[in-house]
Amino acid sequence: MRFQNYNNTKEDYLETVRKSFQNTLDESLARIRRRKDGIYYENKGKLPDPHNKPKPTVVPGDFVYVQYPPNTNNVAKTVYFAAGWFTDKQNKAYKLAMDAIEKNPTIDRENSYVPLEHQYKGLRVDEHPELLGDKEWATATFNGDCLGIKSSDIFLCTYIPDEEDIGYGVELGLAKSLGKYIVVVIPDEDYGKPINLMSWGVADKSIKMSELENFDFNKPEFNFYEGAVY
Repeated sequence: MRFQNYNNTKEDYLETVRKSFQNTLDESLARIRRRKDGIYYENKGKLPDPHNKPKPTVVPGDFVYVQYPPNTNNVAKTVYFAAGWFTDKQNKAYKLAMDAIEKNPTIDRENSYVPLEHQYKGLRVDEHPELLGDKEWATATFNGDCLGIKSSDIFLCTYIPDEEDIGYGVELGLAKSLGKYIVVVIPDEDYGKPINLMSWGVADKSIKMSELENFDFNKPEFNFYEGAVY
């Protein structure tokens, strides 16, 4: 290789290459600097809006720093909501849990699976009890619920110790076999009462109803239920 264009020395040539590489690297880093809570963009033309995020707060400068406000949809989890709705007590717990789910920012309520909202052909068994004798409706609804468990991030179950429902017992078992994170929610007034051994065994986390609204589903953890089994 000839080096006469670089003062005829190999050292000068290598230094020139090093500087050229460093300049290119510096320019690239200056154009796009990624940060945890935002992205720097070169101040040219319309600012990009990736992933349809909310309108950013812009901090002006040589480069514009696009700082997006928190978007909980990016971190929220979908849940399969298992619950009985056949007694007054079950219905009360159902409504309390649904209200808490709506308010919990770590739950993607819109895309979560609530069985009553996904019954075959939109026919709810609580409104059409005659469907309990319809094999097509029963089979399709069962398969739909199994699909809901498989496709959801987390399995959430409202559990009443005095009024256990065999249906969510089956759902708990399926969720466990699929490796889902299982959260069992028990009404405050019932928390601590003895529960079924198998239901106790599959639960990863047991919480009181009053804790559901603020429970962080992005930070799964294990605990023991504070009560006996039978």
